[in-house]
Amino acid sequence: MPTEKKNKLTIFLIKQGITNHASILDNYNTLNSKNMRGDNDDIVGVLYFPKSIFYPPDWLENFFETADLGVIFQNSNTRAVYIIEVSGRLFVLTFGYGKSILKKDVYEDDFGLYTTLNLVIPDTLRSIDKTDLALSGKKSKENLTRSGTMMDFGIDAEQDLINEVTGKSKDLRLGNIITGRESFHTKIAVNYRNVHEFLKDFLDYYKKDDYKVNFGWVDNVKSVMNRILINELNEDLIERIISGNYEDIWLSVPQVINWSNIEGFKYGKSIPKGNRVYDDLGLVDFKNIFSKEFKKIDTDSLKKKFHVFCGYDFKGSKWDKWSIFECLYCELDYNNESYVLSNGRWYKVKTDFVVDINARFESMPNIESGLPVFDEAKYKGKGSNKGEAGYNSDVANSDDDLILFDSKNINIGGGRNKIEFCDLFRKSDKSLIHVKRYGASNVFSHLFNQGLVSGELLVSERKFREEVNNRLSDDCKFVNLDAKPNAGDYKIIFAVVSHLEGQLHLPFFSRISLINVCRRLQSMGFNVYKAKIQKL
Repeated sequence: MPTEKKNKLTIFLIKQGITNHASILDNYNTLNSKNMRGDNDDIVGVLYFPKSIFYPPDWLENFFETADLGVIFQNSNTRAVYIIEVSGRLFVLTFGYGKSILKKDVYEDDFGLYTTLNLVIPDTLRSIDKTDLALSGKKSKENLTRSGTMMDFGIDAEQDLINEVTGKSKDLRLGNIITGRESFHTKIAVNYRNVHEFLKDFLDYYKKDDYKVNFGWVDNVKSVMNRILINELNEDLIERIISGNYEDIWLSVPQVINWSNIEGFKYGKSIPKGNRVYDDLGLVDFKNIFSKEFKKIDTDSLKKKFHVFCGYDFKGSKWDKWSIFECLYCELDYNNESYVLSNGRWYKVKTDFVVDINARFESMPNIESGLPVFDEAKYKGKGSNKGEAGYNSDVANSDDDLILFDSKNINIGGGRNKIEFCDLFRKSDKSLIHVKRYGASNVFSHLFNQGLVSGELLVSERKFREEVNNRLSDDCKFVNLDAKPNAGDYKIIFAVVSHLEGQLHLPFFSRISLINVCRRLQSMGFNVYKAKIQKL
C-alpha cells in the first residue's frame, strides 16, 4: 500500500538514448549499489551511494579552538541516487548531496522548468530565478511575500531568461508547492515502490504545451539540446577566442555571489595560479596567464582543465571553483540563427523573435553624431586624457557648441545619486549625447539606462534641472526651473564607438535594451536616435 508519509523528491530526467547506468554516474565502479525490490519481489530500481565520510565542523576548531568535541559534533556528506526506468526513459532521484554523483550533460536541462510551467497555477507563483541576458548574464532570485504572477516579478519577456519557477500545483496529487529548474522538486506521499506511477505523470506534463497559454514567451530563448549543433557552436566559439575576437564574448560570474565576502578572483587549473587577485573576470587576463597553452585550448579543456577561483580566503584555500566554460558568456550568429551561451549552456533565440527585434532596431532613427572619429592609438591606455574621457574632453574643447558633462555626476539622492546628464551637450539643437565604446551587453545597458534616467529626471525633478543649470553656459540655461521642459525640444543620442564598417551593429540583447529604452523615452516626448562614431 502507498505510504501516507510525504517525501521530498528531486527528480532528473535522463536524456533520450542513455540507458547505461555507468554512463550516468561519476566514479561508477567505486559506488555501492542495492537493487530495490517491489511487492512482487521484482527489481523496481537501483540505489547507488558512496561511503559516507564523517568529519567535525569547521566552527568547532576555528571558533571554540578545540577538537576535543569532534566525536560529539560530526558532519556527513551523505549522498545517494535512485535510478528507475519509466516509459522507456531513465529517471534519477537524488538524496542528500546526490547530484554530485551525476555526470554533467546526461540529464535534460529543461525537464523541471517545463514540467512546472505546465503544472503550476499561473497566479500562484512564489519565487523565480532569472538571468538578464542584457546585463552580461546578471542573475537574480526573487521571492514574493504572497502568491502572484510573472508580471509581479517585473519580468522583461524580451530579455529575461527564466531558470527556475516555484508555485502551487494544479494537481495536488503531484504536490502542493512545486519547483522546476533542470530538476523537478515536489513533496508527495510516495516511496520507492510506487514512485514510477508519479514519474509517468511528470513525464507526460513535461511533454505538454499547456504552458504556452500563460508562459509562451519563454520559448523566445530555449536551451539547445542537439549535441551535434552544440559541438558546432563550441567549435565556432573556440575559433573566436583563440583568434582574439572577443567582441560578443566575455567572462561573467556564473552564479549569484555575495561580493562583500570575497577577496577577488584567480585563474588556474586544479589550484589558483599566481599571487595576483583580480577584481573581476576577463578573457584577456585568462589569456595572459596561460599564454603558452592558449592556442591549444578546446571545449574540453575549458570545461575540465582551466578554472576560475572565487576566493573567500585564498591563503586558507577557501574558494568556489568554476570552469572557464561555465563563466563564458557569448552571443553569436551561426547558420543565420542567433545563439547565446550562458552558464555553460547554449540557448537558441527564436527566429520570429530575432526578426521582430531586428526590424524594430532598424526602424529606430539613425543620425549623424557630428563628432570626429575615435583615434584608438591616441586614446589607448589609462588616465584622464585617455579612453572615452579623453575623447569627450578633446571634442568639447575643440567645439564651442559642445559642453562637457562626462564624469560630472549630479547627486540628487533617493537612490539616484551620481547621475550623468550626458557626456556631451550640444547647445544649438539641445542634444544630449551619450558616448560609449563598443563592448559587452552590460556596457551598453549602462549607457542606455544612463540616458533613460537622465531623461526622466530632466522632465520630472526641479533639483536635477537646477544642478544641470549650474553646469550650462549662460546662453542655454533653463529660464524657469519650475517649468517642466518640453521633451520634444530635446534629442537624446546614443553614440557608439565602433570599428565595424557600415551601419551601427549591436549585440542582440543590447538591441533589445536600446529598443526598450527608446520606447520609454519616446513616450515622454523625447526625440531618440542611435549613432555611430567610427574608430580608427
